[in-house]
Amino acid sequence: MTTHSVLLSVRRNCPPCKCLPCPHGFQLDESGCSTCTCRDPCAEISCHGEGETCRLVEVSCINTPCPPVPMCLPQPNNPCQSGHPLLIAGSEEVRTCGPTGSPCPLSHKCHLSPLGEYAVCCPKPSELPCMVFCINGVKY
Repeated sequence: MTTHSVLLSVRRNCPPCKCLPCPHGFQLDESGCSTCTCRDPCAEISCHGEGETCRLVEVSCINTPCPPVPMCLPQPNNPCQSGHPLLIAGSEEVRTCGPTGSPCPLSHKCHLSPLGEYAVCCPKPSELPCMVFCINGVKY
């Protein structure tokens, strides 16, 4: 008996579930049977980088249905690993960079979203702390 046929025989013995629909399907119990608990795809991965969060990303595929895929991505409200995105001088508006924006100053690097959500200037990591008056790790 193959593993595939064992799983099929286990599932045949599952009691029928009368549950409200879940957008990502149901969690399975230790026997492989559906429970009425909704499955959270982000619970199946762990993000390691500080400032990363699990987000469901729509993908294109050949065969449908094509469910969203959980991915660890920078938080869209502050994608910088250290500090915050550079603001346009005299405003609260974030300065954009990359193909549609302007170059970042030498103290920052352009951080592009893998999904095209943002292109912002993030502070470059500094190896030495500022020794004079500093703002966001930049010596003035």
